[in-house]
This record gives sequence, C-alpha cells and structure tokens, in this order.
Amino acid sequence: MGGHVNTGRVSGRSQGLASVPAKLRFIASIALTTCALAVSYAACCGAALGDNAQAIKELEAKLDTPGAIMLRDASLADWLFAIQDLWKVDIVFGNELQTETVNGGFGKTTTLREILNAILTSRNYGYEPVGGSLVIKSLDQMGNLNPQFKGELIRYEHLSPTEAEENVRIFG
Repeated sequence: MGGHVNTGRVSGRSQGLASVPAKLRFIASIALTTCALAVSYAACCGAALGDNAQAIKELEAKLDTPGAIMLRDASLADWLFAIQDLWKVDIVFGNELQTETVNGGFGKTTTLREILNAILTSRNYGYEPVGGSLVIKSLDQMGNLNPQFKGELIRYEHLSPTEAEENVRIFG
C-alpha cells in the first residue's frame, strides 16, 4: 500500500499568497490600494488641474485683450454685464454693485485689466481671479491683495530647501 502523507505542501509549485504571512499580505493590500487610489487621482484630478491651468491662461489672455467700451450713468453691475458680453469672461459679484454708479469711456487700445482696475478701484472694489472666473470684492475684503498684482510661479527644480529659502529672501 503505498502510503501518501499530506504535509500541506504542494510539491514543485508555489502556494502563492497562502505562504505569505497575514501581516505582510495586509501591508501589501494597503500598498496596492494606495497605488490604485494614486493612479485614479492622477487620472481624474490631474486632468482637472490641467483644465484649471488652461482656464487661468485663457483668463489672463482675456485680461490683456484691448477693447472699447463707454457707459454713462451705469451701475457697476451694468458695466460688468457689458464686460461679460464683450470679452466673454465669467464675473461673479454681489447685488450691492447695482447702486454704485460709474461714468466712463475707454478706447480701443485699453486692455480689460486696465478697464477693470479703473472702474472698480474708483468705487473701492477690486477683482480676484478664481480659476477661469473673476470675483469682484470690496478692497476691504481683499486685504493686502492689490487688484493689479499678477502672481508668477518660479520653479526651483534642482535646489535644496536651504538654497530655495535664500533665493526667496532676495525677492523679499
């Protein structure tokens, strides 16, 4: 009678995950889940971040586009609606701008940025780019943010944090 003893081992083949300790399997599953989430985030949100960067570039281009506009006895809201129509830019503002009246005219060479700065700051308002839109706020709400301020990203790819800090101090 040739006896066969079952040792729980399969000869000549790996047992796969059954031979890996439970703690290590748990850690591996967490790592794989994290990788899957990172890939999913990069796929969906990376595209959204790219879309947002594109919207910001388009908004900046519109702000630098010249055009002519003239309004008399018009509320700031009327000005902003006219600007939305002429420059095809999204503008968000509150109803309080209905009571603020501004008269003015701008020639063909005046950029949208210059027009907004002139009509808004004359009534103590400014604008802040948010994604591809402009949000109109009172200058008090904006704090130290100058409506004419234009931010720029400077990349420091091959610098240590100490070197980067030294370079930032130069600009400060």
